[in-house]
Amino acid sequence: MKKMKLFLCAAIFTLLFSTTSNTVQAQTSFGGGITLNNYGYGNIIGLNPRARFGLGDKLALGADVNYIANDGYALIGLNGNIQYLLGDPDAFSFYPMGGLSLLSTTYSKDLGINLGFGGNYAFNDKLSFFTEFKLKMMLEDGWGTPTVLGFGVMFSP
Repeated sequence: MKKMKLFLCAAIFTLLFSTTSNTVQAQTSFGGGITLNNYGYGNIIGLNPRARFGLGDKLALGADVNYIANDGYALIGLNGNIQYLLGDPDAFSFYPMGGLSLLSTTYSKDLGINLGFGGNYAFNDKLSFFTEFKLKMMLEDGWGTPTVLGFGVMFSP
């Protein structure tokens, strides 16, 4: 099972960094929000700065950091995801996503795979609201199946 997860991580990593297009749109947005995290220790609220880079009409690369501090315990999650955009990005869009996650805690580090979906609602051409749900499959045992529910705002320059 561990070899299968490692293979999936390598395949997604390859997809993340090999997707190119001659018609890449310069649609970039930055923002952040709050996450509700369950890493097997109950629900914990975290902070979530993020960026999104357009890779054409239907693809985007999302990068985010998830920071949690609770009773002397800290967790930082670095995530990179490919998002397949459905709908109108100037109004409401929905996206399934997949990518890689690196978790670093006070006590350990681990690599895993993100699978999930999200949605964006554009208030105007500069400001949008997002919500996202991620299921994480980590290589090391002991994490259970972490889940992250996030929401916040994004700004386009």
